[in-house]
Amino acid sequence: MVQDPALREMIFDDLKGIITGKILIDPLSLKLYSCDASPFEVTPLAVVIPNNEEEVSALVKYAFEKKIPLIPRGGGTGTSGAALGNGIIIDLSQNFTNIISLDDEILHAECGVTIKQLGDFIARTQFRIPSAPWNEERTLGGWLSSDASGPFLLADKHPRHYVKALKVVLDDGSVSWFESTSQGSEPTKEKVSRAEIVQERFSFFLEDQKDELLSATSTLPYPHGNYNLRETIKSKNKDLHQVFLGAEGTLGIILAAKIKLVEKHANPQWGLYCFNTLQESMEASHYALQHSPELCDILEHRFFSLAKAGDNLCAEWIHPNTNAVLLLCFSGANQNISLNAFDKSISEAGIIPIRTYHCLDAQTPSPWRLREVALKALARVKGPETFHQFIDDLVLPRENLGAFLEQLTTVLKEHESTAVYAICPGTGQVQLRVLGTPQKSKESARLWSLADKVYGLVQDFGGALSCQEALGLSRLPWQAKLSAGILPSLQKIKDLFDPYNQFNPGKVVGTSSEIPIWPFRSLGDLENPSEQNKISAATIQPILKWKDNSPLIEASHCNGCGLCKTQSSTKRMCPTNRVIKNEHATPRAKANLARMLLGSPKDQQLFSSEEMRDISDLCINCRMCATECPSHVDIPGLMLEAKVANVEMHSIERSDWVLSRTELFSSLGSMLAPLSNLMLGNFFSRWLIEKLFGISRSRKLPPFARANFIKRAKKKGWTKKPNPAKTKVAYFVDIFANYHDPSVGEAIVAILHHNGIEVHVPEGQVGCGMAPLAQGDVDYARAALRQNIRVFADLAREGYPIICSEPTAALFFKQDAGRLLEDPDVDLVASKVEEFTSFLWNLHVQGLLKTDFSPVNLQVGQHVPCHLKALGQPLVTAQLLGLIPQLQLEALTDSCSGMAGTYGLKASNLSLSKSIGQPMLSHLEKSNLVLGTTECSACRIQMEDVGAKQTLHPAQLLAFAYGLLPQLSRMMPKMVKKN
Repeated sequence: MVQDPALREMIFDDLKGIITGKILIDPLSLKLYSCDASPFEVTPLAVVIPNNEEEVSALVKYAFEKKIPLIPRGGGTGTSGAALGNGIIIDLSQNFTNIISLDDEILHAECGVTIKQLGDFIARTQFRIPSAPWNEERTLGGWLSSDASGPFLLADKHPRHYVKALKVVLDDGSVSWFESTSQGSEPTKEKVSRAEIVQERFSFFLEDQKDELLSATSTLPYPHGNYNLRETIKSKNKDLHQVFLGAEGTLGIILAAKIKLVEKHANPQWGLYCFNTLQESMEASHYALQHSPELCDILEHRFFSLAKAGDNLCAEWIHPNTNAVLLLCFSGANQNISLNAFDKSISEAGIIPIRTYHCLDAQTPSPWRLREVALKALARVKGPETFHQFIDDLVLPRENLGAFLEQLTTVLKEHESTAVYAICPGTGQVQLRVLGTPQKSKESARLWSLADKVYGLVQDFGGALSCQEALGLSRLPWQAKLSAGILPSLQKIKDLFDPYNQFNPGKVVGTSSEIPIWPFRSLGDLENPSEQNKISAATIQPILKWKDNSPLIEASHCNGCGLCKTQSSTKRMCPTNRVIKNEHATPRAKANLARMLLGSPKDQQLFSSEEMRDISDLCINCRMCATECPSHVDIPGLMLEAKVANVEMHSIERSDWVLSRTELFSSLGSMLAPLSNLMLGNFFSRWLIEKLFGISRSRKLPPFARANFIKRAKKKGWTKKPNPAKTKVAYFVDIFANYHDPSVGEAIVAILHHNGIEVHVPEGQVGCGMAPLAQGDVDYARAALRQNIRVFADLAREGYPIICSEPTAALFFKQDAGRLLEDPDVDLVASKVEEFTSFLWNLHVQGLLKTDFSPVNLQVGQHVPCHLKALGQPLVTAQLLGLIPQLQLEALTDSCSGMAGTYGLKASNLSLSKSIGQPMLSHLEKSNLVLGTTECSACRIQMEDVGAKQTLHPAQLLAFAYGLLPQLSRMMPKMVKKN
């Protein structure tokens, strides 16, 4: 399909009258949808996000009338490129997200629901999703379209075995249910609907070609890419729904499904066995399979070494001389007998593991951790070469696995390739990941040669291309070679369902002449790495400091897995995406845009554009994506770079200018208090402030203190250096404790004094600089940093720990200051910075913290700020406050607060800010909690405004319990009883 701007405009004009959902043809949106979790990149003609079934039907009719290809897309989490194409992408992940019903064991849901959401929905039942995929962020439609199985394939088989009905859009736009209970077609009845016509012709074709098809289709138990012909032929009624499962959207578009659930694993028990050789582990696996395990995996030494290097528990499990690890899982009534029987059987056979570890209950760490840690370690491999999955999913007859692996080792050596792999002896799988840089032409040629050799071996040993994943773009070039006998029949079926080849062309039955073979993602001029920075600098030089690489290389570390799309309550990943729920808001979208724009000289100007600013503003700088991403891609840094570039090119907006100067306005407000506080409560003044500066009139703002903390500290002598012979710290106050609630600072100092630590509050310190940096105002942020370095560098040299009561300040000095200044003093100060609660807890661990707390009978909701989590240190506040007798803490783990520093102050952000924090804030507001506590001042503002509960810093609670600041009593609820 020709990528013609005029054609795009025509599509937009034609569709806007029939589609109420989004129609995207702008360059940035098209770039976002040109990638998925595969290493490939194909620019679509347009993207449509339909609102309902009728719009999908109308779109199909339109596309077939205009002969424009349609590519169905779920979550974009597939690793083979099956959801990429140069036609119209149909994103079904946003509006088809209803779970309709759970009727006994049959779950009915729409195609855009993720597997994780389905699992959460049935969590309190006795059921589980059978053959759930590795990536639980896959949508139901994408999962079934690729028939993607997960780690329990051995026990569960493929998802297709559990699908009872599918709702599908056919090539004429008609929508039909296809069910496994259908009785077939009546030969004498005239066929009217497209579904009836297809059913009759398909049944006739299968019956007519039955013997040839059975002979040609693979006899392997886990084949992919053959439209399930063998199983469909053998089914009693030639159930049509089977043909869509694993068809990769080439025959129709799945809108909903009914799936049979299975019982949860009953008391699973795990065994981990270390062996000197891979051969020994293979021999042991044969005995394991005799006892019907739920899972039987072998990890070769490179694979488990990644886990061993990054996890102490995994290192403890693995014997130093191990070259292969066998993982087993047994479930059900006889699982303990099976595990013991396996141990006995290999002992009798003379197969002796060099170390064994059993997990017999839910309280013992499961050896499955080894797999999980290793996969995360693979994702974190950074550099010019990374591990890729485009030759990853091989399936062999079980009896040929050993011989295949021997020859695979030879082929890898011949191609000078490093690879890691896991083996599933029960299913014949070999999951291979190869190290390389496929964006380089020479490297791509080497990897192509390697793939050709590997797939040639698979063919020689009677194997198949894929077992768990779709063929997509990665394996399709070898489909004709390995499936030559069945390919003509597959093409006939494709023609029957899709005569004009409009549904996802170039998948399953043949490559597309309009899509390059292996269209790897772009990454600038990797042929000449030394020229990379020069090329990136052709229009835009990085403005922030990138010590280890460049923004372009950092962005390239995102593999597109889609785990950042999660809605899981156990994660904090990307608060904005949890509310907006579109591709533009995902962290991977931001990484992809940074890579594609910075890597292309003709597109680099877009990086500083207003359109890119709109997307970068969806990043609220919470840092949770960088913390929870398996690859730890610095997406917040990339978005700060984009905001800075935008300000450099277009100047800063007035409201952002005001928010960048929070300290200036806070200091003015403090000087003018109490008049300024009267203005905060005046409707007209708040209306005027909103109109002039964009600060929401509806936001309850914290009052200004008449005397700021630094002034109070000076009067009390804290600004003077203490006796050098005493234990001492320097205190960095930041804006809120200085100008809005000085009692936070007073509590900090009182607690430290109570514990025999002198506190120096140096004059001249200013706000840390995070507020201006978050707006892209790099010059103002850099000026603030220079001032603070002048104040604190000498203290750091003298050995002062620098205590921050504001987690954001600690994070700024440790992670952001180095982005702004290349100065050894910056690194020195960062090394001395400590967050207050962590500092106190370390004292307690050393036995140096006094615990003479009085009882405080109080129910308190404790919220952990995102920036505290982003520091990457143990979260100890709950344990610290737990030292206070009778204090009852309840964790507010539901969500991010949504305030995000100054983000939630803007009128344009107010609604989204409240929506982000709604789960946590609702918990706080509706519970029996009488008080909130959090280290973050911005979270405190949100908790008091929306959560409607007085909220204090943990230091204030500790000081109150110590009996140090009687004036805090007025901030406590009346029901507090302090003995």
